[in-house]
Amino acid sequence: MDEKKLKETLANNITYFRKRSGLTQGKLAEMINYSDKSVSKWERGDGMPDVMVLVKMAEIFDITVNDLVSEDKPEEKVLPVRQRRHILIDIMSIILVWLVATVVFVGLRVFLPESDNVWMSFILAIPVSAIVHLVFACIWWNHTIQFFSISFLVWTCALGIQMLFFTFVPSFQNISLIYICAAVLQVLALVWTLFRHFKKRK
Repeated sequence: MDEKKLKETLANNITYFRKRSGLTQGKLAEMINYSDKSVSKWERGDGMPDVMVLVKMAEIFDITVNDLVSEDKPEEKVLPVRQRRHILIDIMSIILVWLVATVVFVGLRVFLPESDNVWMSFILAIPVSAIVHLVFACIWWNHTIQFFSISFLVWTCALGIQMLFFTFVPSFQNISLIYICAAVLQVLALVWTLFRHFKKRK
């Protein structure tokens, strides 16, 4: 394989495995201690990383160095081990939130049997789950997933606040205006995501 063909193959494979792992160019660059411009250059085929960087990227993508330089079409059926692990940790953490909410619910039913509001533990578990998911999204995943995670958090927080007021301050009539605030935050999240996206492309 000549140098030009190797650069092209390597560029395609780095791009493919980076996206399959849910990483932006900036995130990958941070993990290998390079600039995102370097990653962009490699993905355009304008240069090649050294052997140590290839080894590091192979570890990040849960593949071999040979997979990075091979012309064979990458296997698309199985998620990388690292990505499956991240998804599992995210799911298990959210399940833990709901287990805690269930324990709180049962505890309140036992010690405050006359209370009619113990179900609020489950309502509040929704935005808490969104916070947990957002934390992992910011650590491991790309801007698109982060945007949807932020959106989920914004609207579930609005719902939680509304339910709290309906339950404990029913005389407060304008709490539905919280959804206007949520809409503003949603727009800001979209603008922020688009800004980061186009900034990375420059």
